[in-house]
Amino acid sequence: MASPTIEEQTRRTLAELDRVLVELGSNRTRILSATVYLARMSDKSQMDTVWVEWIGSDRSHWPQRACVGAVLEGKTLVEIVLVAAKT
Repeated sequence: MASPTIEEQTRRTLAELDRVLVELGSNRTRILSATVYLARMSDKSQMDTVWVEWIGSDRSHWPQRACVGAVLEGKTLVEIVLVAAKT
């Protein structure tokens, strides 16, 4: 079985972040900052495509974001850490 692609892993990660944000009384329009850890910086453009679909085209709601190359465990290609305000 093939490992999930960067796009698939990013979609799964963002779906989980949506769930956690709602659980904690927030949502993606309240994100203040994001740090994206990538196992391969060459995957950044594919991850960006999924990120923009998720965050929306209204740039007034875009948080500050940093993408960092990192050694991630196993077949993990992306990890995302958010800081968000409560609604």
